[in-house]
Amino acid sequence: MGLLGRFRSRDLVPRPERAALAAEGLVVDERNISLTVRFRDFRAPGRVHKGRITRFRGALVVTDQRLVVFMGRDRLLDAPFASTATRDALELSATADGLDLAFDAAAFHPDRSGGVRVVARVADPHRLLEEVLGRRPR
Repeated sequence: MGLLGRFRSRDLVPRPERAALAAEGLVVDERNISLTVRFRDFRAPGRVHKGRITRFRGALVVTDQRLVVFMGRDRLLDAPFASTATRDALELSATADGLDLAFDAAAFHPDRSGGVRVVARVADPHRLLEEVLGRRPR
C-alpha cells in the first residue's frame, strides 16, 4: 500500500479513545468520513476563527453513553447523553448532505467559545439521528 493509501485508510480515533469507547458499548462507529466544519466567532487555545469553513477527515462515534466527533485526531465534540448541555446546547438534524450538528463550543469545552456547525457525511444520516435522539435526555 502506498503512502496515499495509508493516509486514506488510517484510523482517526486514537487507540486509548477507541478502547474507552468500545467499553461503553459502540452503537455507531463511522470512521474516515468527510466533515465540513463551520466556525463562528470560535476561540480555543492557539486558535481563533471568525467565520472559517473547512473540510476534514474525521470520525463520528455513538456509544450507549455519548456522542463523540473527531476532527482529524482532535476531539471536536464529546457530548454525554446524561448531560443537560447535550440537550440544551446541541442541535441535530438529518439533511441530504449528512448529519448536521450545531453546538456552542463552551458548553462542551471550558477553554473554548463560539459556535460550531458540523456536517458529517454518513451513509444513513436519518438512522444515525434516530440512534442519537433515542439516547438523549428529554
